[in-house]
Amino acid sequence: IADDADLEEAPRARRAGASLDVLADPAPEEGERALLSLGASARTEHSGARYRENRGGRAGAVELFDAGVLEHLAVGFVRPSVAEGAILADARELGTPSARSVTTAGVVRATPSSSRWGSVLGAGATLSVSKASVSLAAWRPHDDDTTWTAWSGVEWRFARTRVGAAAGRTHRQPSRDAAAVTVAHAFRSAVVCAEVGVAGSALAYAVRAAAGDAWYASFSGGAVGSASTHKVPRGDRRAVLVERWQRVGTLATRAIASTVVQREGAEEERQRRVELRAQAGIDDGARVEGGVRFLERIHTELPSPLSSGDYDRRGEWRARVSLRTSEHPSSSTSVEHQFRIDAVRARSSLGLAGTWRGKLRHGPLDVAVEASAWGLAADQVGFLGAAGLPGSGSFTAVSGGGSRLSCVVRGRLGAHASVAAEWARSASGTEEIRAGASLRW
Repeated sequence: IADDADLEEAPRARRAGASLDVLADPAPEEGERALLSLGASARTEHSGARYRENRGGRAGAVELFDAGVLEHLAVGFVRPSVAEGAILADARELGTPSARSVTTAGVVRATPSSSRWGSVLGAGATLSVSKASVSLAAWRPHDDDTTWTAWSGVEWRFARTRVGAAAGRTHRQPSRDAAAVTVAHAFRSAVVCAEVGVAGSALAYAVRAAAGDAWYASFSGGAVGSASTHKVPRGDRRAVLVERWQRVGTLATRAIASTVVQREGAEEERQRRVELRAQAGIDDGARVEGGVRFLERIHTELPSPLSSGDYDRRGEWRARVSLRTSEHPSSSTSVEHQFRIDAVRARSSLGLAGTWRGKLRHGPLDVAVEASAWGLAADQVGFLGAAGLPGSGSFTAVSGGGSRLSCVVRGRLGAHASVAAEWARSASGTEEIRAGASLRW
């Protein structure tokens, strides 16, 4: 039984495989459905499919890849992207930029998604012949049948250089045409990519550079639109991101710095982020992980004859440190522990959350116990790890003060099946009971 994130990643394996995850709540709250989550995925050497159903709705996609001249095909819920994201960026990158993959296939691409969040309903395909590839993609929002967007692109590959051109149109009132040109060049130990695009009368541009697995930097500006909505590019946006990875012995560090400025009319939104993560191994059975993040958001509305203007500045920092230990008393038994402390400071108050998780695995049986306690202010949010049943999510958001105790029991039936049950109780007296089953090949 795996986490929801496994369905979202769904790596392309060169072997056949399938999975089915079901999570049910025997005693759901009034007005809620008993079935919380249903996830399924299948893959072969040149195809894949995934489906998910939960309280957020239904989502899924089918894809084909590396089949003759067909480089890639995706149909269903997808996340479209164009070149370096100057005109059309991933919806998840609009708020907090993050490093993108260095290698991409096709100047226009639609990536399958098993979640309604950040995705649209559509299809995309890339055909590759010799040193050229042609890409097509079309999609529409989930809640608007009158709006659709279509893009097409062509890309030529040379020894160390790729050159591509793309054009698209969003059909709505008013409609908007857009076009982009992208160039990518590989040096001995670095890759540099650039894109220039025009959407209506607005100019957009983006530059991305990566040096091996040590440095990543990107800069974008101009009019930026979202892939997950029908909004056409408007306003002005600037985004800068720098990431640095380094490993010395057993110590691995990652530093991230970014700033995003978006202006629309008399309003300006600004976000700054600085983050440092570190991981170090103590011995073969223990490691320490830690991180700290500073985030600042500023909203400015310029004064005018009809408005007095507005200025709002909010900042917070978060820190986390955890210790993980594991031991193997015998060949069929393993014991794991995790001790974690989270701290968040927003406005002028400090909030803390602590979690202990113990896991015992003996043969086909797993038993995991988790205890959490938190004390946060009303305007603070803490993120605690979830138990790991399908549909539980990778984290749980909490606020105020409280505590929670949970126990998960898993049993593996043969090499492909497993069942699990989870019991949880909070300090307020609320109890939760969930049961899950999983089949994997």
